[in-house]
Amino acid sequence: MKKIITLLLILFPVTLFAQELIGKKKKYISSIKPTSTLIVDLPNMSIWSNKAEAGSLYLICYFNNDKCDKTVSIYPNEKLQQWEKILNSNCAKVKGEELLWLDQRRQLYFRVVPCENQTFALESTKAND
Repeated sequence: MKKIITLLLILFPVTLFAQELIGKKKKYISSIKPTSTLIVDLPNMSIWSNKAEAGSLYLICYFNNDKCDKTVSIYPNEKLQQWEKILNSNCAKVKGEELLWLDQRRQLYFRVVPCENQTFALESTKAND
């Protein structure tokens, strides 16, 4: 009986921490498209693979406390011109930066990062961080 109580005392904080993490991420996870599949779920990062034809290949979310403070979407290179056109028409180009835009309305920075395997990453981070 003493071993069971000791085990419960050890597992209880772990269970509470897991429930807290699930609660914090639940709001963001529920906003991910139903065509996405969660493939990695860590306390500070989650990765989804996207099965929608027009969407990104992968979506990576970086969590800080209870908020997703950075996302990275991985796209095939053929989507690069489309995204640059969207960013140029909806955001302000950041002076002195070639592939960085600011969405003033939502206070988000968008950065295009070339990657290997004929893909690129579209990062978005809070502008006030």
